[in-house]
Amino acid sequence: MRYLLCLWIGCLLLSEAGAQSGYNLSGLITDTAHQPVYGALVQVKALLPGVTVRTVTTDSGGRWQVHNFEQPVFNIQVTRAGYAGYAGDCYFPAARHSIQLKDILLHARSNTLKTVDVTATAPPVVIKQDTVEYNASAYNVRKDADVEDLLKKLPGLKVNRDGTVVAQGKVVTKVKVNGKDFFDGDIRTATRNLPANIVDKVQVVDDYGEAANFTGFRNTE
Repeated sequence: MRYLLCLWIGCLLLSEAGAQSGYNLSGLITDTAHQPVYGALVQVKALLPGVTVRTVTTDSGGRWQVHNFEQPVFNIQVTRAGYAGYAGDCYFPAARHSIQLKDILLHARSNTLKTVDVTATAPPVVIKQDTVEYNASAYNVRKDADVEDLLKKLPGLKVNRDGTVVAQGKVVTKVKVNGKDFFDGDIRTATRNLPANIVDKVQVVDDYGEAANFTGFRNTE
C-alpha cells in the first residue's frame, strides 16, 4: 500500500490547448441578467515568485483576454463601478498554454440594508475510509508560503529536508492536483512551486494500486 497526496484547488477552469512559450487566457464577464459587462477592470497577477501583473478591460461584449502571460499560477480580480468585485485563484493545467475561464458573474450593488450571511466552518480534519482530508484554511501559514510549508502544519504529516513527505510512517509516492497528475507526480516540485494560499484542501489517500482500484480487492502490502 502506498500513500497518495491530493491537492484540491478552487478555481475557474478552462479549455483549449496551445504550444506557445507564454500563457494565454480569456473569459467573459456578465451580470445576473446574463448581459455582458462593458468596461470591467480585469487584473491578472502571478502567484509564483517573480510577480507579474497584467490589467485589461472588457469590450462591449464583456470579453477580455491576456496574451503571453509569464507564469502558470495566478490570481484574477474583477472590478466595475456599480458591481460587487470578484477575486479567485487559478492555474494552467500541465502542458496547456491557452485556457478560457468559466464566465464570471458580477452582482449589482444594492442600496438596501445588508443581509447577514451565516456560514458553517469546515472541521480542520475529516477521516473518510481510506482518506484523511485537511481543511487548508484551518492552518495559518505566512503570506508567501508554499504548499510544503502548509504540509508541515498538518497533524500526521512530516516533511523531511529533502522534500520527502511522510504520512503515518510511510513515504508519500505521488501527488495529484484536482484529481490529475501535476508536475508529473513529482512531490517536491509540486509542494515547493505551488503557493499555499490557492489550496482549498489536502487529502492523504491510501493507494492500493491500479488493480485494486479496478477490482475493488485491496492488498495491504
